[in-house]
Amino acid sequence: MRYFAGVVCIACILSLATTAWTKNNLNFGNLQIMPGISYEAEWNDNIYLDPDETDDYIHTVTPGIALDYSKQRHYEFNMGYEAAIVRYQDYTDNNYEEHRANAGFKYFNPSGWYISLEDQFLDTEDPYSTDNNYELGTPRIERWTNTGKARLGYEFADKIDAHMQYRNYFKRYDKSDDQWRDRNDHTYEGRLMYRFWPKTSVFAMYRLQDINYPEQQDKSDNSKGIDSDTSQNNIYHQIFTGLYFTPAAKISGEFKIGMGKKDFENNKNWNGISYNEDWELNLEANLDYEYSEKTRFTLQLLRSNYESVEDEASSYIRTEANVGLNQKLPFKLSLQCNLGYILEDYETQLTDPDRDDDTYVADANLQYKLRDWLTAGMGYSYEALGSSDDYYSDQEYVNNRVMFNLEATY
Repeated sequence: MRYFAGVVCIACILSLATTAWTKNNLNFGNLQIMPGISYEAEWNDNIYLDPDETDDYIHTVTPGIALDYSKQRHYEFNMGYEAAIVRYQDYTDNNYEEHRANAGFKYFNPSGWYISLEDQFLDTEDPYSTDNNYELGTPRIERWTNTGKARLGYEFADKIDAHMQYRNYFKRYDKSDDQWRDRNDHTYEGRLMYRFWPKTSVFAMYRLQDINYPEQQDKSDNSKGIDSDTSQNNIYHQIFTGLYFTPAAKISGEFKIGMGKKDFENNKNWNGISYNEDWELNLEANLDYEYSEKTRFTLQLLRSNYESVEDEASSYIRTEANVGLNQKLPFKLSLQCNLGYILEDYETQLTDPDRDDDTYVADANLQYKLRDWLTAGMGYSYEALGSSDDYYSDQEYVNNRVMFNLEATY
């Protein structure tokens, strides 16, 4: 508890330090520079996310800087960097650092065409942000990812918007035992959108995702015995139709529904389990509803097909729903709440019925704006995973976290 008391002391010192320090005052013409730093103290009752709960205090200091340059509506450029320094109070072998960098460029031509470029880099050992639940809760899984995106589009007569997009995603693990999860993705997307109301558009789109695992081509390259005849390499086809709502509308965001199908290079995985190549219902939604000036609701939906990291399953369908509330309160307070549910349906073929994993999540965060540049907060989160198959009971867990944080942005 002495660490939480320290957070309160730091908040008092910073809030009384100066009234001259105001947010966003490093402006040089069209260039804005925004340095910042945050601190979070967390109590986590299950740091390894397993049935045998182990608790610890976790402290995270995150300095960072962001740059933004814009000129009217024609073009803008931004870049940023953050370094998270994570320290465990008792289980110090879990300590790690995380590095995040990003850059982006957008250009809009008055004749209607536009281009955007984005890149994001992440170097981490975070045990709670793994893809496909790989080694979830396991510390010191060193890896890096890089995501690049390029979009070329055209707006015609404020009614029709068409764009083409290319995205790449590269992931690399440091340890040889993990490198069978190394991944190269190349995604191509085309979208045609028609605005039939001032703030509402209908669209159709097609997405092709070429997914490759470079360390699954020879048995000597990985610890699983995977080769080019059993690798998870596949092409994911997705077709969507949906609605897009402009940010100025009462409802903003987009909702799309469609079908998806994976075409695998091989018929079976390294354990002889057939890959699923059926067409499946796909769903993606990210909506924001402004109920009033002080109240907003959010809705996120997802249904998609993923390759499994389990030996007993070739793939799984992930269905996810999240409902959120953002509420402005008196006295410079604000409240964010979220409820979520995740269903992961595994195509096991070795058990009857198939394995289903259910995850329930809930969190609440209260923020207090001490100054324009300084925010203090506290939060609580709950997460529980259960499986329909008793064989995986060792992967079930309940996790409670309590957080206190400070964030300063110059």
